[in-house]
Amino acid sequence: MTTEIFITVDHIHAVPAWNGRSGYCNKSAREFCARNNIDWNELIKNGGVWASELEKTNDALAIHLVNWVRSLGQEQQSNNRASVLHGPAHGPELR
Repeated sequence: MTTEIFITVDHIHAVPAWNGRSGYCNKSAREFCARNNIDWNELIKNGGVWASELEKTNDALAIHLVNWVRSLGQEQQSNNRASVLHGPAHGPELR
């Protein structure tokens, strides 16, 4: 069983960007959400979004974000620290 990855707002603001800076800005993230029918207000209210929603967009920046968060989880698991991969308890699970 594979558990769905929850991408937090903190992840969105911390992901290494291709321009050498860290994080995606709120303005661009809101525009991305509008283009891809993701409710920005719900994303903020819930503290993030499920990776599967981002992956469905096939957007390069969204895929980069998801892959980066996955790499964090693997690093943390290999260092015997708590995983960042699990979102709210009510979230979906992949089987």
